[in-house]
Amino acid sequence: MSNKQLILSTYRQLLKEVNKQFTYRNYNKIWREEVINTFQKNRDLSNKEEVEHLTKYAQDLLCFLRSNRRYNELLNLHNPIHGYSEEKHIELTANRVGLKLPTIPLAKVLDEETSEQGINEKDFYTETDQGGIFDDKVIANS
Repeated sequence: MSNKQLILSTYRQLLKEVNKQFTYRNYNKIWREEVINTFQKNRDLSNKEEVEHLTKYAQDLLCFLRSNRRYNELLNLHNPIHGYSEEKHIELTANRVGLKLPTIPLAKVLDEETSEQGINEKDFYTETDQGGIFDDKVIANS
């Protein structure tokens, strides 16, 4: 493959990869335009060493973009909770081992946020909990 064919092939592949990862995903053409502008700016270079250096840099960038995309695809395939918030991650992990997290009514959370108080630890325990830690009778008798 001649040097010019290698450059054009790298250019086309780089544009495809940028389109897959950035342009089509969020309709942002900035990255695509940057690749086009960079290749057009360096189109008239005559120094053979500099052309080889820039071609190698473009190929390395292409390899990085492809590898990063493939890594994310594999991560999503084998780790389905990747990308969720920390709270959702904890909830899904607890569900995986057969546990359920306590639910806090939204109205109670909003009321406590407006009064700028933290969540009362008593609210996490139900009437059937026999821990005695927050039981007023146990505290009064001690």
